[in-house]
Amino acid sequence: MSVLPFSFGFHNEDIDEAAEETNQDTLMGERHPACGPNIQEVPAATDFEPRWHTINAMLNTLPSRISYTSIKLPPCDDSLIFQSSVAIPGKDDVSMHLPRRDFFDIKVQQMAEGRETFDAPLNKLVGLSTSDIMPNSYEGGFKTWECSVDLAAYVAASLIDRSVIKGEHHIVEVGAGSALPISTWLYFLLKHSTPTWTVIHLTIADFNQSVLELATTPNILLTWYFARAEVAPPLEGDLDITPDLLNRFTRDLSAFRINISFLSGSWGSAFSHCLNNIVKSSIKPKSQTEILASETIYSPDSIHAFTEVLVNALRNAASYGGCAKAFVAAKRFYFGVGGGVDEFIQGAREFGCDVGEVWKREPPGIATVILDVVRKEGLGCPSEGNV
Repeated sequence: MSVLPFSFGFHNEDIDEAAEETNQDTLMGERHPACGPNIQEVPAATDFEPRWHTINAMLNTLPSRISYTSIKLPPCDDSLIFQSSVAIPGKDDVSMHLPRRDFFDIKVQQMAEGRETFDAPLNKLVGLSTSDIMPNSYEGGFKTWECSVDLAAYVAASLIDRSVIKGEHHIVEVGAGSALPISTWLYFLLKHSTPTWTVIHLTIADFNQSVLELATTPNILLTWYFARAEVAPPLEGDLDITPDLLNRFTRDLSAFRINISFLSGSWGSAFSHCLNNIVKSSIKPKSQTEILASETIYSPDSIHAFTEVLVNALRNAASYGGCAKAFVAAKRFYFGVGGGVDEFIQGAREFGCDVGEVWKREPPGIATVILDVVRKEGLGCPSEGNV
């Protein structure tokens, strides 16, 4: 039996055609009606057993240098032109850019290390082919999906409305990939002069461990570097990974009371168990859990698996004495693969959740939304802005 990888067929009008070969990690734009999925036979893979990874273990996988470019967050509303007592990213009003590792640099590291596969016995480099997703083997984590940019912009606009962050927070990004939304959280926290919170737990989850190693962790390190640099770094360039740099990174996390952990593996009961255990261990009464996800409901199978994980996480966070909510960014329709917002809302409500739209983009262009999800019998988190 074999499973079929596919490509959504989106295009990115913002990417220069000359750079297309080395910048395939961003997919933006609406699928052309004539574009069908790029079908390719690959061997079926078994479910990936969920595994926890420490920040130190992930840092040990980094090469000696990484190349990066930056992505400018589009305005989610007028407040994305930062006017805040927390300098993001500086004293002057300026739109926010988030750094991310270049896709070609990921290729170079993988080939240099002789990694012939990403986590599964495939005949070619998973994630480096023309297929956007290979079901049960690779879930698109090396690409920066459009709705993750929208969610990052929404998080940024919401965070700057907060006068202060207090208490204990657990921020979880599911299906993180390049992890722009949770990187926005990290950037905001690190721009404070001193922490006003008790502790912040950042949990970053992706199907593929290799994505967490090659894309997510470098992006987290780059976000720290941009946030803490005395002089603004160039928006594209190279960063030398030295022992001193990594020591400063870990010292800052400790000083700012930020704990970062990673979770790889397929969605299911084992994944929920792992996620709930870390939430339980970190939650205190009145603590807040916020779950972020983007482009996770692209097919009927993904909707069902993701909804179960999300609802279990919300239920368990609330049962431990905290409050919990989620923000899910998605396109209204995923043509050709069967997913979409309506199907997710129906499923979430069947599981006992309230779902509402907090942001949307209507045609012309791609119709996308950001949904707020809470358990009906639970309590949403108190308002400190929107996020």
